Amino acid sequence: VFDSGLRINNVSGCDLVSLLSSLKCHGLYITRQSLGREETRALVRAMETGVTAVSLGGWEEVILDMETLAEYSGQGVCSWVTLYDDTAARYRGELVTWARSRNWRVDADGDCYCTVKHSATD
Repeated sequence: VFDSGLRINNVSGCDLVSLLSSLKCHGLYITRQSLGREETRALVRAMETGVTAVSLGGWEEVILDMETLAEYSGQGVCSWVTLYDDTAARYRGELVTWARSRNWRVDADGDCYCTVKHSATD
């Protein structure tokens, strides 16, 4: 159990699906990582049950299965998602469309980032 945040950066050689599925922490920061369908599905499970804020991208791009990420109900524990840099450039449109379909709001949208939040979040 994590009481604050975890950074995942260029992780290989471990069971990332099990790690993501079991996370309980405030912030999850993923950079320089490629998440396939199963890893993205595990991220969604973490958003449903244990991770309150997710940041993707930054130093290096994060590749993920956006269709699978869009399966997040928006009603779980996670109430805040930010994409940075190349990751934001790649997935911004899909994230904004997803957010609006779940009654979330676009909180910040700049050249290098895009943040969406649950409507009830300050």
